[in-house]
Amino acid sequence: CKQKMIDNVQYLSSAPKLRLQLRHRRRMAEKAGGDGGGLADPEVQLFFGIVPCAFSAVDGVACPYAPEWVTPLPAAGTPQLASLKQTSLDRAKPLNHLGPDYAGLVIPAVPACDVEVVAPAGASEEMAAAWPTELRRPLLKTPQGSVSGLASGVRSALVPCKDGKWYRLKGCGNHDKGFLVRHLGGDGASGLKEIRGACFEHTATLELHMSGMVDAILAPLGIRCANRPLGWYKYDASVSLAAEGEQVAESGAKQPLLLPLVPRCCGVFETVGDRRLSDHVLRGLEVLLPDLCGPDYDGASMISLFPPGPFGPRGASGTISEADQTYMVYACGGADNPCFFANLALVELGDGD
Repeated sequence: CKQKMIDNVQYLSSAPKLRLQLRHRRRMAEKAGGDGGGLADPEVQLFFGIVPCAFSAVDGVACPYAPEWVTPLPAAGTPQLASLKQTSLDRAKPLNHLGPDYAGLVIPAVPACDVEVVAPAGASEEMAAAWPTELRRPLLKTPQGSVSGLASGVRSALVPCKDGKWYRLKGCGNHDKGFLVRHLGGDGASGLKEIRGACFEHTATLELHMSGMVDAILAPLGIRCANRPLGWYKYDASVSLAAEGEQVAESGAKQPLLLPLVPRCCGVFETVGDRRLSDHVLRGLEVLLPDLCGPDYDGASMISLFPPGPFGPRGASGTISEADQTYMVYACGGADNPCFFANLALVELGDGD
C-alpha cells in the first residue's frame, strides 16, 4: 500500500509530466485571455481557483526586480551591517515615532536584513515597459474593475494575461475592501493596530529575492519554482486606507489620507498555479488514500506509518491535528519544539551561502 502511494507521487512529479502540465497551464491562461472570459472553465478552476475577483488600476509605480540589482550585504562585523540589523530589529516596536496617528501601529518584523534593489539608470523603466500590459499600472482588488482574475486567500490574487501566463499579486488588497487598519485583540484593548491587505517594501523585496534564489537552485534540477519574481507595486499614498469594515471606493478614487508614511506594496510573480502543499497536496492525498491504496486500505495502519511531529500522531489520543505552517516546521523544529521568529537570532550568511 505504501509503495503504491510512492509510485503514484513519483509519477505525478516526474519531469515529463511536469513539462506537460506547464504547457497545459499556458494553454489555460491563453483560454482565460486576460479578460476573465475563461475563468469559469473547469480546468482553469482546478489549477487556479474558483473565486472571481476584479481589479482597478490605481496610482503608484511598478518596480521591476532583477537579482543583479541587489546590493550585497556589508562585511560581517562592520558598522554598516550592524545598522542594517538594527533597522530590522527596530520593526519589532510600534511606529510611535512617526506621529500620533501611528501610535500602536505594528508592521512585520522579519529577522533578516533588508534587500536593497538598485536598478541602473533607465533599466527599471525599460524592464517595466516589457511587463504585460495589464500589469504595468498597480492593480488593486475592487468590487468592480476593468481587469478580471481569481482570488487567492485574503490579500492575494491571480491574473491571467494576454501573454499566455498567469501572475500572482501578493498584497493587492484585503478582499475587495482595499487596505484596512485593524485593531489587534478584538476589542482594541491592546492599543496595537496593523495594516491588512498589503505587503511592505521590506517584505516584498525579501520575498522576491528569496523566491529568485529558490528558483535558481531548483532550475538545474529541472524543477520549476511555483512563483518567479517579477517585481513589486508601490502604491501611491492617495490609494487610501479604510477603517475596518469600511468599503474602499471603486476604481481607486482618492479618499482622505491615512498613515501615508507607511507605503503599501504588492509583490508580483509569474506563477503556475494556486495549489499549496498543506491545503491542497497533503489534504488531497489524505482524501485520495482509499483510492490510491485500493480495497486493502486500513486508515489506522496508514496513520501509524507517520512519525510523531508536525505531520504525524501527537498526544495521548494519537490523533493528527492541523498541519503546522511550513516555515514553523523548518525554522522552529516542529510543534513539539516551538519558538517564534521574534526570538531567533539574525543569521549571517558566509560567502557563497
